[in-house]
Amino acid sequence: MIKIAICDDEQIFLDMEKKYIEDYLTKNNVENKIGCFLSGRSFIECLSQEPDYDLVLLDVMMPVDNGIDVARQIMDINPKTRIAFVSAYADYATLGYRVRAIRFIIKNSSLEAYICECLEYVLGEMESDNKEIAFDFTIGTKEIRVDSILYIDAVGNYVQFVLNDMSDKSIYRVRDSLKNITDRLSSYGFAAATFRRSVNLRHVEDVINYEAVMDNGDRIKIAERKYGDFKSAFKLLRR
Repeated sequence: MIKIAICDDEQIFLDMEKKYIEDYLTKNNVENKIGCFLSGRSFIECLSQEPDYDLVLLDVMMPVDNGIDVARQIMDINPKTRIAFVSAYADYATLGYRVRAIRFIIKNSSLEAYICECLEYVLGEMESDNKEIAFDFTIGTKEIRVDSILYIDAVGNYVQFVLNDMSDKSIYRVRDSLKNITDRLSSYGFAAATFRRSVNLRHVEDVINYEAVMDNGDRIKIAERKYGDFKSAFKLLRR
């Protein structure tokens, strides 16, 4: 199930975007719920009651509350919501970096293709988020969700997993090298920050001054020799 909101003050584009989304999801047998809004304000009012949207398509230029303002409010309410901006003007594309937009979709003859590519990307991310992998931990074999892992550390001859579930007090360690575990998780968006730590890039909000800013507020140091590859991997995941 994917939950999507479309926010556009032009009814013709609102209807068009909805049709393209419905056609793609129907073709790919994806259960969905789509909400349509003609203003940023009406969407934010709804979002306060239903904050669990997976994807929001936002028109950049709307009266009263423009797309950037709405995006900032979305991030405050649910930072995990993916945002894609939609506009007739490519000049606004750089604005998306301010709120970590995953796509900037141009309203032109390729609109349907852009939307389909965006949906393919989001569905792939959601599948990875829900993916479970089994590891032979020292406490026994256990499947854990990839998305629950914040980072992994080399601790002697072991690799220790740090999860975002604060209620789970178990220590998850596996006897292996950091490189082997990182390689196993690389397709899910993990990258080495130092020679003793690899990070789940899906939990990184930004990379600034040799630090990874995590979505839980932590700031993780990035080694100088790892910085270029780490930042490139982060940008590739967010493109």
